[in-house]
Amino acid sequence: MASARTAAAWASMRALFEGAAPDIAQLAAISGRQVDTIRRRAAREGWRALADNTDGISQAERVVRLANQMIDEMEAIQKDGKGGVYDKARIETVAALMRAVEKAGEIVGAEAGMQEQQKKTDADKADILRRIDERIVELARFFADEIVAGRADPGRGGAG
Repeated sequence: MASARTAAAWASMRALFEGAAPDIAQLAAISGRQVDTIRRRAAREGWRALADNTDGISQAERVVRLANQMIDEMEAIQKDGKGGVYDKARIETVAALMRAVEKAGEIVGAEAGMQEQQKKTDADKADILRRIDERIVELARFFADEIVAGRADPGRGGAG
């Protein structure tokens, strides 16, 4: 039979393999090092937990990451519910967090929609300005032709 230490190492390896966010306790179980040793080294070297690594990812990706964490937690609750007995406080916490993640997803989606609308508005403005520019050039050519033909006085700025 495997020792408790070996069982903890295998459980930690499985959790990481199946997508759990790594934590110091799991790293200690796998490496055979003390939790405090890992914690000190992580602090000294500036290790950042996966949840803290949000540099360079979009808000939508962050919302998806949070949603995945909530799904993982719901699965853990289901696994931990022995004989149909569940931790009500834990379930309520996850439910509240899921509602918050859902709302964040709606906000991020709305922001994306607003950005799309802004792009469309910017394109519409660019089209209007392009048409105005074309009309100015057209009128300038017409006025130049009128001046050359002697039908307009260049000093008056209009047709004569």
